[in-house]
Amino acid sequence: MAEILFNQRLASATEADLGALTWVAVVAPSGTITKKYKWIRTGSLITFFCKISATVAGTTVASLQFDLPADMPSPIVFESQPINTLVVMGSGILATSANPTAISTPSQAKLFLNASGVFVVEISLATSVSVANGWCTIQYLAS
Repeated sequence: MAEILFNQRLASATEADLGALTWVAVVAPSGTITKKYKWIRTGSLITFFCKISATVAGTTVASLQFDLPADMPSPIVFESQPINTLVVMGSGILATSANPTAISTPSQAKLFLNASGVFVVEISLATSVSVANGWCTIQYLAS
């Protein structure tokens, strides 16, 4: 019988580089780009945080995608989970300011299984805007 560990907090990964970013934009953010993530596991619950910043804002940015980092536990999915489908929604934002106090363009974050069978995080906007910064938080269950 499997033991359920609801309150056992396991060590989180240290802050690490996020890896390759894929921007859907007329001009992608550029200059010095900092892209960090951290995660923590509490029982079966994984909480993932990311922060991206660029010294030069991109123009007409619609979304940002990156692979779920390789050191993270794989999400639990349905046995018949088809490719190119949503796994879980999270919260995210893309903005020009490093400290936005008012967000005029709705943003969202999602974790999905892409056409290649790879888990991908996407932060997207309802309307394309100038972007230099991004954040996301996603929680999912792992085995």
